[in-house]
Amino acid sequence: MLIKLYFLICIFHQIIKIECFNYAEVEKFGSSIIEEPDTSGKIFFYLKINDYSKNSNIYIKFTSEEKENLVFYYGFVSIINPYTQSISSFEKISPKVFKDEDDDRTFYFSMKKKSNNNFLAFYIESKGAFTSRIIFENTEKDESKKVIKDIIIA
Repeated sequence: MLIKLYFLICIFHQIIKIECFNYAEVEKFGSSIIEEPDTSGKIFFYLKINDYSKNSNIYIKFTSEEKENLVFYYGFVSIINPYTQSISSFEKISPKVFKDEDDDRTFYFSMKKKSNNNFLAFYIESKGAFTSRIIFENTEKDESKKVIKDIIIA
């Protein structure tokens, strides 16, 4: 009986690992780091947007060693629930610009608050597994303008 119970616990643990998403909650103008993402290739960041008024700009900076095969989505949600969150209503978004530094690539995004929901859900999907730390940051200003200016000058 004990062996059967151990076997069932092992199977349940593997199912949970398959269904698991990395996610983090981020305060306004805050940041979050996921040091060791799992192999699902799916990450959610939930930015608290209560303090943003409707139609105000939101600036996001995303940094990772992952440089290719990333797809970005965002949506406005009232609760945090990465396990049942449907991204079918989310919008696909492309970075305004990106910048490479050492092994990292930083992607810059800008969007407007379109609803009165509590959170901006920012979803990143990799065609493979994430293999390095992930940094998500909500910035006060549009930092992509400086990157674009530096590219033009170079």
